[in-house]
Amino acid sequence: MKALIAGSAFYLFLVHTFTAERPFMRPSLFRDRNLTAGVIFSVVAFITLYASLALQPPYLQDLMNYPVFTAGLVMGPRGVETMVAQWSSADSSERLTHACFPAIGLGLSAWSFYIMTGWTPDVSEREIIVAGLLQGAGFGALFVPMSAVTLSTLASEDRADGASGLQPFASLGSSIGISAFHRAADDQYRDQPC
Repeated sequence: MKALIAGSAFYLFLVHTFTAERPFMRPSLFRDRNLTAGVIFSVVAFITLYASLALQPPYLQDLMNYPVFTAGLVMGPRGVETMVAQWSSADSSERLTHACFPAIGLGLSAWSFYIMTGWTPDVSEREIIVAGLLQGAGFGALFVPMSAVTLSTLASEDRADGASGLQPFASLGSSIGISAFHRAADDQYRDQPC
């Protein structure tokens, strides 16, 4: 039933996009290479980055037996660091090139994922917080300048439409990542003996 509703909504979206006089998202915007590359990058980045965010609370609560409040406290610094990094990257973007921050963001995110590959149920809270801080800094340093680069080559009158077209794809990527990785984790736990 959900697939039928999703398919019908997607069909109506396509019909509206290609037949309406002023569609929600003009297909002609995607002739801009920066916008198209930014949309593709956003989908892939949000699939991987947000999947890790969705899997960490069950990991902390189910495998490490953290209470919900403690799991929230351990994960909280990531959000604070994301906010600080977004503010810093937006504030410093005039002094540094836009390419520096996405590269720094990808590097920090990759480093945090590398740290997470060695986690076992015996991992310390300190290591979880350090990986969260690195990942938060990576998120913040990545997405503000990436949005600026993505929209930079559009005409000024098209930037609002480009930004409103970029966000649904980012949300789609995070939704795909969260559902696919959650499903894979559920299947893996279901196959293991109790």
